[in-house]
Amino acid sequence: MKKVFTAFVLLMYACTSYAAYYDEGNDGNNWDSAYIIDSLEDLELMRARIRQSFDVSGKYYKLDADIDTTAAKSRINISSFAGHFDGQGHTLTVNSTMFFRVNMPSSRDVAIKNLNVIGTVENSYSGGIVSKLESGVIDNCKFSGSVSANMAGGIAGTVEDGVIRRCKVNGSVHGVNWAGGIVASLKGSGGIEDCEAMQGSEVVVSGDIIGGYAGGIVGWMKGGYVTGCTSHAKLNATKSEGGIVGKITTTTNRSRITGNYYTEIDREVGSGTGIFDPDPDPDPEPELDPDLDQNPEPEPEPDLDQNPEPEPEPDPDPDQNLDPEPEPENPTPSQGAYYDEGNNGNS
Repeated sequence: MKKVFTAFVLLMYACTSYAAYYDEGNDGNNWDSAYIIDSLEDLELMRARIRQSFDVSGKYYKLDADIDTTAAKSRINISSFAGHFDGQGHTLTVNSTMFFRVNMPSSRDVAIKNLNVIGTVENSYSGGIVSKLESGVIDNCKFSGSVSANMAGGIAGTVEDGVIRRCKVNGSVHGVNWAGGIVASLKGSGGIEDCEAMQGSEVVVSGDIIGGYAGGIVGWMKGGYVTGCTSHAKLNATKSEGGIVGKITTTTNRSRITGNYYTEIDREVGSGTGIFDPDPDPDPEPELDPDLDQNPEPEPEPDLDQNPEPEPEPDPDPDQNLDPEPEPENPTPSQGAYYDEGNNGNS
């Protein structure tokens, strides 16, 4: 009973004692009243409130200072995040992935933006900033350091229906099964837009039992898209490496890879057995029916004679002249003597 009471007191203290977090009565309901994070204690409070469901999905947070989280007594990990976090260009120094799971109400809601992260991250399934992006957007973030995991990505371990855009990685990504400069695994309708694995980065995969694939941007792709990305990362894998994608696997979702640039290898995709659309035609030609003649004979033009001869007057007596006289052999005005010298037959 005493332990329960002590925990309750500590929790109440954590929820009421930090001034900056509730600066000027902020309630976290929009960017103008976002919770302000400017100390390690504020980050710990944020984690505690989310874990205890005090701060539900949709809350807004702003990082207002550079913070070293490695000084915390326990690692600062947020197990499930569905809010909006603006790093405002500040830097978090970490020794583990900050956000384990990001699951926004909409796949296009911005979850994390303008955040710099540096440090060494080690986990079984990990990214430099997020382990699993189920839905939502990570925008304009940067990771510098190293990530080591079974499935390792510079920004995220896996992306399902979310989007990572305008993010950069400068460091090393080491995976046992597969690894990507930005994402280890991409599937569903997720996307990677305008991201970069910077000069001096490396992506290494050491295992070959399950995977063995390394990509400058994505390690393993089962759908989604990668567009406008650049990779200068050096690649080393036990099975295959791709300048952009290490491996594409059979899927019902078309994998689209367009407008990317890579320097350290001569192929965009290391290997692939699935539906792969390297550059979809925005205006595809309609499919032709093989059962139809694609070059039919033109229809004959209609008779364009603008002065047709008049139809003969009907015979007033249907019982007479049942066999009318035949037409003359040369009725047309082009055959000469009948109309010779303009004769009209009047005299």
